[in-house]
Amino acid sequence: MPAPAPFVSQVRHALAHLYDPDILRSHPLLVSLGLSGSANPQAALRDALLAAIESLRPAATVPVASRAWRVYKVLQCRYVQQMDQEQTADQLGVGVRHVRREQHVAVQVLADMLYQKHAAMIDASLRATTSDATSDLDSELSWLREASQDEATAVADVLMAARELLMPLASARAVELATPQIPPLPAASIHSTALRQALVSATTYAIRRSAGGSVHFTAEAQGNQISIVISARAGDGPLRPAVADEAASLQAASTIVSMAGGRLEMSEGYSALTVTLTLPTTGVVDVLLIDDNADFAQLFARYVAGTRYRLQSISSAAGLFGRLSSYHPQIIVLDVMIPDVDGWEILGRLRQHPLTSNVPVIVCTILPERDLALSLGANAFLAKPVTRQQLLEAMDRVLGAQQTGSHSPP
Repeated sequence: MPAPAPFVSQVRHALAHLYDPDILRSHPLLVSLGLSGSANPQAALRDALLAAIESLRPAATVPVASRAWRVYKVLQCRYVQQMDQEQTADQLGVGVRHVRREQHVAVQVLADMLYQKHAAMIDASLRATTSDATSDLDSELSWLREASQDEATAVADVLMAARELLMPLASARAVELATPQIPPLPAASIHSTALRQALVSATTYAIRRSAGGSVHFTAEAQGNQISIVISARAGDGPLRPAVADEAASLQAASTIVSMAGGRLEMSEGYSALTVTLTLPTTGVVDVLLIDDNADFAQLFARYVAGTRYRLQSISSAAGLFGRLSSYHPQIIVLDVMIPDVDGWEILGRLRQHPLTSNVPVIVCTILPERDLALSLGANAFLAKPVTRQQLLEAMDRVLGAQQTGSHSPP
């Protein structure tokens, strides 16, 4: 029997704050798992979750490509080792979108396993709870996963609207809510309603924990991402400890942002904390396809329609570097089966030429030469035939790796 949605939400929230003692200390999962009477409740809850994850490790005889290993590896990377989605995608050799789907499945599997062991206690705890502080936003906001990549939202406008909405709460807590000073920014690739609610939830968390203090906003664009930083400082003394409702506000913001392809990170000290929301922009990403097959070029053009990627294709490598002086691709997709020149030679020249040495190259060919492509400097490899999802995930992955300065295997 699958675990109830409220319990899955509790598990997801606790995993997201696995190393945050202030949140775990009063987490509703303590009651659900019968750990509320522990002398050190936050440690008991953390240990229980770590043990539950480890219990999902498949036997050595289970194929490494199995679903069981995928579940275990995603839980290990995202929660035990605290990797972000991009690092996890890099570690597992998949796209960020794929990681998000696998993460959702993995948390459900873990919650189901815990529910099988503690069903009676969990059901009693849920019946006694009048409101679920960590309501299942995943189901309510599933439409965000389907939002088009070209959804454009002006960050400054939404931030100002969120601030106005929160002014009464800030006033009641004697918190100075500063007027945002936002430089010109590209549009964010997130629905405006979703961004406003994420900002409201994250700022609510900051206000409640910094009574008598102040909250400030900053934002900047870095590559194809926008970072919005909410900085809070308590008045006199330390930050207030986070209670369940406040932790739920932060979790709501994190859920919304992650569904839109971004991430939320929080750090805190004795008297100050920062919450950073990182979102993709809608800026156009120019892609150059080098392939002599016109049908394949038309197929890829359909694949990228309605996304942030803009495709230009050429059927011959003749005069390639002369064209690059006027057309500056951010990603190159290369077929190595080109009649007039050796595609492997082109790859080598792309890696050596100053115009393209840092441009991610995806080798896309019918040849089963993945290892060779990577050894010659390709950032990713796609075997034809290629689906739309495979292409977009590969381009997302190499672009994200370029922004973070890491290597992106296929």
